[in-house]
Amino acid sequence: MGAILVQRGEVIAKTYNQTIQLCDPTAHAELLALRQGGLVLKDWRLIDTTLYCTLQPCVMCMEAILLARVRRLVWGAPNGSMSESGYNFDHAHSHSRLQIVEGLYREKVGELMRRFFQQFRKQGK
Repeated sequence: MGAILVQRGEVIAKTYNQTIQLCDPTAHAELLALRQGGLVLKDWRLIDTTLYCTLQPCVMCMEAILLARVRRLVWGAPNGSMSESGYNFDHAHSHSRLQIVEGLYREKVGELMRRFFQQFRKQGK
């Protein structure tokens, strides 16, 4: 899974999930992008940014996105575990100015993810 943070047409962070590599359960692509973006902008408020991510963010990432004041969130495919969690994304951002574009290229992203994990399992990693 990957994430890209953009401000005014410029990519300020480009990351991918690193939970295994960093032995860190919080090292999701979205959180790493927010951290990098904060360092680049020298501010925790990521005003006027758009976060693009492969999958619908988990609860932890969604809350961080809201706290960081990201303006727009675009995700490619639904995260099956999130739709089963009962977390209400509409309520979560009802008081923020976050715009969400859901399921952009849903089928294509879903197929890429399925193939990636099939290959990953074949390699036994």
